[in-house]
Amino acid sequence: MTTYADRPVAILDLPLPTGVSVLHPENAVIRFVTSETVDIGAICYLERSRLARTATEGARRVELKSLCTKRVRKVLKIISYISTAVADGNRSPNTLHAMVCGWTRFVDWCDENGHPETMENVQTGRAALHAYIAHLRDRIGHGTLWPTTAFRYQEDALKLLRDCCELEHVDVGLNKLWNDRSAVQQTPVPDEETQSRVLAMSTSLFHGLTDLVVERRNYPHKIAMPGYLGWAENCLWVFPGPTWALPPHALARRNGRKIRYQAYNYVDGHVATVDECLSSYNSKKIALRAVREASDLICEANADMGHHHRIHAAKIAHNAFVLLFLANTGMNYAQARELNWSGDYQVGTTSQGFREIKCRANNKTVSFHIEIGFLPTFRKFLRLWDFLVTNRGSSNYLFFSIGSNDQSSPTRIGTGLLDHLYSTLRRIDPNLPKIMSRAWRSAKSDWLIRRTDISTAASILQNSEATVARAYALGS
Repeated sequence: MTTYADRPVAILDLPLPTGVSVLHPENAVIRFVTSETVDIGAICYLERSRLARTATEGARRVELKSLCTKRVRKVLKIISYISTAVADGNRSPNTLHAMVCGWTRFVDWCDENGHPETMENVQTGRAALHAYIAHLRDRIGHGTLWPTTAFRYQEDALKLLRDCCELEHVDVGLNKLWNDRSAVQQTPVPDEETQSRVLAMSTSLFHGLTDLVVERRNYPHKIAMPGYLGWAENCLWVFPGPTWALPPHALARRNGRKIRYQAYNYVDGHVATVDECLSSYNSKKIALRAVREASDLICEANADMGHHHRIHAAKIAHNAFVLLFLANTGMNYAQARELNWSGDYQVGTTSQGFREIKCRANNKTVSFHIEIGFLPTFRKFLRLWDFLVTNRGSSNYLFFSIGSNDQSSPTRIGTGLLDHLYSTLRRIDPNLPKIMSRAWRSAKSDWLIRRTDISTAASILQNSEATVARAYALGS
């Protein structure tokens, strides 16, 4: 059985300063100006964990005895290549980061599928590439990978072997994938009931938790929940603590769960009496202490408007708004991640029923369109933005992350924000469908085309008419 262990980690900010030598490539985690990191040094080990340690800048655990000295030399070339590419500035940091991730994805697959010497020479490289392309083609056939994505994976692998490993003719004779842009897959529009459920749940959490922190409401805090849930009381009581709320289905299983604050009455929204929660503890003395601790925490969180549990509630509200924003604007998630913000903005009219938001930040003008009815919600979010910035430090982004522990300084949101949000939403509604950003964009395009025209849809979505018609207008 493989035993993975931690290893020393060295964070290398790209581009590397002139004259700097990398002494131990096997320990290298490269970091781009966007703060994205890639544990490139891990591939020096033939056996490594797929999971990264977030506490150490995304470093992976490895089998220390599996260190391959030949790989160390290859990784040194990779680091030099990508550092030069960053310094040249011909490709964006996001593009380079995605490319390096593609390299590690390819090497991971090779090591797991009997091709550990893929970077050594043309023969081994060609054999590995041939098998990898067959794997990508199989995934396309099973519908688990889009052709355009598979083509990008193939090109990432080719660039690694040809440019970094200097295997110039490694792809000769291979039946490669081709990028057929005319075969762009249309994105199905989620049905209206599904959209309604997701939007209703996100709206409830956004408004309810924003009111808690921005309006300086006291705990326990009552949030109105969507009627489709069918609860006897369509509300959720929020308390300070790791278990900040318990919906009815979770309350039914509460006695079998280890919840620190058993003295919280999540049904009626108050601290339970000793007699009410006595059955959850081994003695009356312990129950009394639990009631006292629960009351003390509520008093503490109500006295401190910047309390860490309030910050956590604000983060959930922030993430819920990101989903609402994507649904309303139809913006790509990648675009939303890059939105700069300074707080100084203007609202203009571009077409009936829509408002254009303009903001000057970092010497760039940010511009996007929202429906006029969404403007009050957007302004409410900006109050939440101010609250988070006041308590966690300044941010140049409209949407930002404060880390998994809610203690970090604001940085650009990661790629997994929506997944984390759905994990939270499904604790309330376990059957809630998942609609990601591309599907929201498709739904917005479909809505715009049915109510306006394709030209207006393209303008609102900031895309060409041909792209909107080909990729998003499914069924309109």
